[in-house]
Amino acid sequence: GVTALWLTPWYDNWNGLYTCDKPWCPSTSYHGYGAIDYYGVEDHFGDMETLRELVQKAHANGLKVIQDQVANHIGVHHDWTNNSPLEDWFHGTLKSHTQNPFHADTLLSSHASEAERRPTLDGWFADDLPDLNQEEPEVARYEIQNALWWVGVTGVDGIREDTIQYMPRPFIRDLLSALHQQYPKMWMVGEVFDRDPVHTSFFIGGHEGWDQVDTRLDSVFDFPLWQTSLDVFRGDKPVRALRDRLKYDGLYPDANKLTTMLSNHDVRRTLSLERMTLEGAMLHTAFLLTVRGTPQLYYGDEIAMEGSEDPDNRRDFPGGFPGDARDAFSQRGRNAREERMYEWTRFWLRLRRAHEALRRGRLVDLAYDDDAYVYARMSESEIIVIAINRAATKKTLSIAADRIGMWDGVRLVPMSSEGASAPVLNGKIELVVPPKTAVAYELLDSIVK
Repeated sequence: GVTALWLTPWYDNWNGLYTCDKPWCPSTSYHGYGAIDYYGVEDHFGDMETLRELVQKAHANGLKVIQDQVANHIGVHHDWTNNSPLEDWFHGTLKSHTQNPFHADTLLSSHASEAERRPTLDGWFADDLPDLNQEEPEVARYEIQNALWWVGVTGVDGIREDTIQYMPRPFIRDLLSALHQQYPKMWMVGEVFDRDPVHTSFFIGGHEGWDQVDTRLDSVFDFPLWQTSLDVFRGDKPVRALRDRLKYDGLYPDANKLTTMLSNHDVRRTLSLERMTLEGAMLHTAFLLTVRGTPQLYYGDEIAMEGSEDPDNRRDFPGGFPGDARDAFSQRGRNAREERMYEWTRFWLRLRRAHEALRRGRLVDLAYDDDAYVYARMSESEIIVIAINRAATKKTLSIAADRIGMWDGVRLVPMSSEGASAPVLNGKIELVVPPKTAVAYELLDSIVK
């Protein structure tokens, strides 16, 4: 059911060993976010020829490829660090620079002073990741040309722009404008790592801020909904919190353009969170694969991989290389727990691919309480109803049929072995949802009014 691949940054990174007092040291540039050559390919992955071969073979298999671009900073071992092209190429120097305080809330507040805001824009992400100054026209020109070059030379279909909120918005606007002008089908998702929907909408919603600049990213990651989903399905919040979070979708021009996420490389894996169970992770998966937006999986989510803080959350997938003890890419290489999650994830992804309503349809709330949430995804041609029950016992949920244009005689029929069909009687539908599961229903013999 996957249709696009977002790969780790493939810029060439330093091959030496870092030492520091952090949990991830000593380490190499395992993350790929410390470029030492914006035009070089990481030698551990291959060269430009193998990269282009990867993109071509992905396209031949119907898969798009998304490049992880990093315009905010470089690696400290880049030649620029000690020999910068211009005096203001960076914010600060190796010996004297500001550390990013990550006060992202100052970026949209019209009441923040310039002195309070600048450290978040100008500070170094880490002492070994020098912050580039995109307000210097030559830096902006270099990075925009580099972004265009990668698309042209490799044929990638999209870009995931790292730490995009820590760069000036005029640069973001100019970067997007150049990419869209040269490649009209180009698509960019920005990493705006914030759990506040007001904040994320600031970078996609067409809001003019204190800088009088309108940034309309093609997409941003939906960190707010991801966090709420985790909180709900490990039992920290009532299920109705999902609906309460989704009510803020009006902040976005089109919430369907958001990138919903099961997990990512900067956070603990879902099954390694306190109080999270396999059933909770499965409900988290079903919800985020059927709600509005474009879903993103992190490798291993489909087999319930575990992993604590970075870099443990980036442990190797079992299989794929010679000498691996087992190969979880094949069914016989997966244990019972992994197979259960694999089949569950595949079911919901294939269901989404088969039904336009789940990909692009309008979302309509039907019922919600502390244990359950029922919603419809509606397109012009079909209606799919999703019922989620977190409770340890089955739950009967009553739905007003007129909310989705149904009338007596129409039936909701489950699309899997879970649940039972339910007719519309006296303008209502009584859904009996099994415990700790999610059920998708389709309409039988119905006409959408």
